[in-house]
Amino acid sequence: MKQTSLGRKLRVLRAERGLTLREASSLTGVTKETISGLERGIRHPHDVTLAKLAEGYGVPVEELLEDHVLAGKAEAPETRPADEPLISHPEVREWLFEGGHTTREEFLSLAGELETLEEVEGAIGELHETRDGLIEKLKDRSVQAALFGPPRLEGLTGDDRTREFFELTNLAWKLEWEIRREYGVRENALVNYSRVLFVEGAAEDYLARGPIGELDHERHERMLEERRQVLEETYEALSAMV
Repeated sequence: MKQTSLGRKLRVLRAERGLTLREASSLTGVTKETISGLERGIRHPHDVTLAKLAEGYGVPVEELLEDHVLAGKAEAPETRPADEPLISHPEVREWLFEGGHTTREEFLSLAGELETLEEVEGAIGELHETRDGLIEKLKDRSVQAALFGPPRLEGLTGDDRTREFFELTNLAWKLEWEIRREYGVRENALVNYSRVLFVEGAAEDYLARGPIGELDHERHERMLEERRQVLEETYEALSAMV
């Protein structure tokens, strides 16, 4: 993707200071994924993010704002289809990334590097921590206004004014549900991955979600059989090499 003017500025500022992405993240308080995305022009900046970067790099924020329009301003975001998931909106995604959220591709890449059941459990714990942190921040009225735009109360009275006032709360509830759903999908993926590790003989046990029923016992027996087959095939392959 074509690098933006802002992306070039951020890359030059980081290069001038001889910083890696990890070091720049530590210096500015912005995640390295967000910095990388901004430098490559694949993420739209939030005003808070640019303020952190400017402070960390020791430059006026105006230097970064030149010829660039910020996302997450006080005015309401552009009109979108009512059925479009909130979690897919650019300003919401930028806020999610600032809170430690990762893209689907990044999550799958990290999950693929897990080698033990303990690492899978740790990854699930990190998912819970990130999810709960995002949901807690979402309760802040100022965060809701930055994400969805402030209530437009001018000229409204009675029930119309009340509905508009509580619209931010309704949107926050909807986004919270979408966040919980997304992280539930990711947790299920890690639980299933623990079963792969078990079948392949890399772990002595695997994870399960919810109550254990008859179908789970049947699945367990099938997994034991698959595990035996994998171990036998591995043993035969090693024996042939001796």
